[in-house]
Amino acid sequence: MFQVLNLADVTDDLYMLCAERLVDRLQFRGWIKKSIKIQEATLSKFPQNVTLLKQYGLTFLILGQNERAEKIFKQVLKRDPENGHTLALYGFVLKISSENRLEESIDFLYKGVKSRDPQAQDARFYFHLGDALQRLDRTSEAYDVYEQGVRKGFFISKYQRSLYNVPNLKSRPWWSYAETTYEKYLKMFENEWKIIRDEALSLLDENRSQFKLEDERLTNKGDWRQFTLFVKGRKVAENCLRAPRTCSLASKIRPAATCTRGQIKFSLMRPGTKVWPHCGPTNCRLRAHLGLVVPSSSASAGRHSPRIRVANETRTWKSGRFIIFDDSFEHEVWYDDNNDNDNENSDQNLAPKFRLVLIVDFWHPDLTPEQISSLDPI
Repeated sequence: MFQVLNLADVTDDLYMLCAERLVDRLQFRGWIKKSIKIQEATLSKFPQNVTLLKQYGLTFLILGQNERAEKIFKQVLKRDPENGHTLALYGFVLKISSENRLEESIDFLYKGVKSRDPQAQDARFYFHLGDALQRLDRTSEAYDVYEQGVRKGFFISKYQRSLYNVPNLKSRPWWSYAETTYEKYLKMFENEWKIIRDEALSLLDENRSQFKLEDERLTNKGDWRQFTLFVKGRKVAENCLRAPRTCSLASKIRPAATCTRGQIKFSLMRPGTKVWPHCGPTNCRLRAHLGLVVPSSSASAGRHSPRIRVANETRTWKSGRFIIFDDSFEHEVWYDDNNDNDNENSDQNLAPKFRLVLIVDFWHPDLTPEQISSLDPI
């Protein structure tokens, strides 16, 4: 196909066909930068083709070069202001680039999804439009968007909005130990919870910076950090050297240790933290939180225990016990605390200054071994 593009007498139709096929194959193989050269050569030959220009912008979006993608989508809209797919793409890139541009992103995402362009009818656009609305406290509008997504078949329900799903898996926000079918594994963790807690606390004493800030822009305010032990079914060797007993135990629990669509990690949250409502990416896992350090409520000290809402039910953690939920359902976390009380004798000063849990993801119990082996990691 390279040779065809260099022929002196190649027709425009054949050139375009070969260029599109070549870009598709190069990007499929991960050779994104090579594909850019083909796109640029094609654009120089067909400079008025807005579809080519839009695809060029999409390539930079794939590369994570959002500013470059934004500029290109803006050029497309100057030439074709009613291009529904580009309106949605432009709104999407505004939304993921900055919290300060949510209003602007909503305008473009709305225009895109309301257009008749079939390429704008994509679950991701409805997902991010609703999320932007929620972050601006326009909650009822957000749920209207999610309900539209349900009617179009993009989401399982207005609360369960994961994008990488296996059909017909049992769907409920909260799970009991017995319902998971993993009760014996959960008890294995609980029996060792103090050892697990002490390993996590030693990491904090050793060097708090080992807990990395949450990096998915899910934190509304405050301080939320993680220390990952397993990811995509693989042990993080360097971190497991620092928490050997926890990793040794986790390695024995195959539905968690082999979960290529999940993680095992310590999660640290400090007072004053609020996590945006959000959904996990897949319905293929259940998420279990083992309480390690859980501050209690104290009305006199102005302290509130951390809480988690999944769908329409709110619960809290207990030290040494699991709570289990399907994180493909919308969930959010609050850890409100009034730290203004300086009375040295107050129970506030005796209370822990953080919430610490072990997060363990398990394969959804309805998945067959054949289904599990066919799933791409997330």
